[in-house]
Amino acid sequence: MNMLTPIELIQRVIDGMAARKFGRIVNITSLSVKMPMAGLDLSSGARAGLTAFLAGVAREVADKNVTINSLLPGNFDTARLHAGLAAAAKDRGVPESTIEQEWRRAIPARRFGQVSELGQTCRVSLQRTRGLHHGSEHRHGRGRVSRCILRCAMNESDEARRLLEAQRAAVQAEGFVEPEVRRGRLERAIDLLVTHQRAICEAHSHDFGQRPETLTRFVDILPSLSSLKYARRGVRRWMRPRRKRIGLPAGAPGVRAQIVHQRWA
Repeated sequence: MNMLTPIELIQRVIDGMAARKFGRIVNITSLSVKMPMAGLDLSSGARAGLTAFLAGVAREVADKNVTINSLLPGNFDTARLHAGLAAAAKDRGVPESTIEQEWRRAIPARRFGQVSELGQTCRVSLQRTRGLHHGSEHRHGRGRVSRCILRCAMNESDEARRLLEAQRAAVQAEGFVEPEVRRGRLERAIDLLVTHQRAICEAHSHDFGQRPETLTRFVDILPSLSSLKYARRGVRRWMRPRRKRIGLPAGAPGVRAQIVHQRWA
């Protein structure tokens, strides 16, 4: 329903639009196309497939004055949104107003979208004068990928570069690190991840607007812990010098070779 039905419908009408040299198609899916949400895996996959399919078709018919654009609504003030608020509040055992405030804070405009706003954007895409407006994806309601956020990221890029250069200089100055030092750092990383896992889950939920704590634990925290513990178990063995067989001409009688693991200089 979320992919095959719209594709079949468009296939039935698009040739006639191209023959008449006019057509306007608006594909209304969801922001989950760009930001998948827990529990909507199949729906998000189907919507993403539909959006990608139409992005290609839009370029094929643009010269026929047929435009195809996609609207990706996020959090709009609808009955379904309020049902989601109620479900999240019940799941966490907190008032619905608390969940609503959290969701609003995750939106740059600090409010939910109105259905009339989505309708206005849709109306613009349907105008006869919008012949050059095709193949676009309008994200509404959540506003996460906004110009404001991009500008903030650009303003912070110099500070991020300064920190990375400081880290690089510290690594180069330190030189070779003994296995016990590496193991100690791995243990500290594990301890930090375990100690602050609740804060990590809350940060993920805030960033996504709504993300179950269980999902973050299974998708992000547990795999990281597993990798860190695996490295902790093997770091001593991996750093031991290892004899290496070499062939001629370097491997002449009496020549021995070994691999010594150390940090790059």
